[in-house]
Formats: sequence, C-alpha cells, structure tokens
Amino acid sequence: MTYPYDGKEYDSLFELAKVMYRDGEFFSRELRKETLLAFIEEKDPRKADKIKRLSPLSYPDDVFVFLAAFVLNPHMSFRIGGYLFKTYQEIGEKMLSYSPNINNVLLQIVSYQLISKHMHCTQFDLDNRHFFEAVVKIERQADKDREKAYFSLGYLLSGKKTIIYKGVEYKDVYNLTYYLAKKEKDLRSLGAYLSSSPLIEAYRDFSNEGEEIEAYLHVIKSYERDRQNLNAFLERKRQREKERHG
Repeated sequence: MTYPYDGKEYDSLFELAKVMYRDGEFFSRELRKETLLAFIEEKDPRKADKIKRLSPLSYPDDVFVFLAAFVLNPHMSFRIGGYLFKTYQEIGEKMLSYSPNINNVLLQIVSYQLISKHMHCTQFDLDNRHFFEAVVKIERQADKDREKAYFSLGYLLSGKKTIIYKGVEYKDVYNLTYYLAKKEKDLRSLGAYLSSSPLIEAYRDFSNEGEEIEAYLHVIKSYERDRQNLNAFLERKRQREKERHG
C-alpha cells in the first residue's frame, strides 16, 4: 500500500513525514481521513493510534501536522509551515529577520513549545541540558508575553548580539535610535514604541550592553510617562477653565 502526494507514491512513513510541512492545511485534513490513516495504520498501528489521539485537540493546522509528522519520523530536522531548518540557529535567525514584526507561523513555535519538543524527540536535550532548559524557560514565558518570548527565543537560538529592524542590522541601540530618529517624522510615536518594544526588551537580555539598555529604557519610559502626566494636567486645567467661564 502506498500514499500519493504531489505526483509521487510514498511507501515509507519516514519519507512522507519529511514533506508534510509543505502544506499544513492539506495534511491537516488528510490526517483525519481514512485513506491516509489506513496507510499509516498498515505501516505502524501504534503511530496511527497516536495521531488519532492528536486529532481532536485544538491545534492550528501547521502545529498539528508538525506533531503528527514527528510521530511518523522523530529523527528529522525541524519543519513547519513551509519552512525547513537544518539547525536551531537557522530558526532563530529567521525569527529575528522579520523584526520588529512577528511571523505568525514562527510564533506558533513559541506558543506551542515546539523547539523543546523537537529537542526532546531528537535527544538533543541529553547532551545540551543547559541550552534546553533555557529554551523551556523562554517558552513558558509565552503565556504572559508571547512577543517578548518570540524575540527572546530568536536571540537565544541565533546567538545574535545585534538588533535587526526592518531588514537592517544595527550594532547597538544607540545606532538604531539615531537612524530611526532621522527617518521617522513622528518622534512621539517612535518614542512610545521604543519604550515598550518587546524587541528592545529581548535584546537587552541577550546583548553585551544590558545596563545601558536598562538605562535607555528607563529614560524613554520616564519621558513618556512625564509627557502623559503633563498632557493630563493641561487637559484638566482646560476643563476647569471651561467650567469657570461656562
């Protein structure tokens, strides 16, 4: 018995698992149909049973297919949502390449703790315990702040010490701020963004200028808070003047 996909007949679960990442929506449907399940059951009934137990759970398509593929082939490289990564470093670099935006497919890697699952399946965690535990710690933070966890995991996996912003790499936060201030017309909005940017906060934790970043964020946040307090004070003053002369 074989399973047809994209003009090829697959007779190996290992080989089929390697291509499932190419179309999460398609394989998410197929894994719930009798044809593919019968093929898997013929090859390995225990794996078919594990996938059946995954099916009722509310996973996004790409995550469900990722988990099912690893049931079929627990030794393959990291593959999800059309992305194939040979190393964890490549995953981190790809995540940061979208900053200050976030790639929704790669965000699922963080939200569903797929890096640590992959490390465990491939037994990477056995010889890299400290690194594995650092990954798990960041993944758990996603419940409170997914965007910060996304960038933190990007930095941990990539090993980068720089800031990537809209495709440009800056060696430190001073250079980033300097160039952004020259390009941006709305400096008020820029300051508000930088004061709460999960990218900058993650960079602080992994860069070589941690104390300077802390001071930088403190200054920006203090400025933004004082500006808001001043605006609120002036607005109250205007309202009182209106009431007096009403």
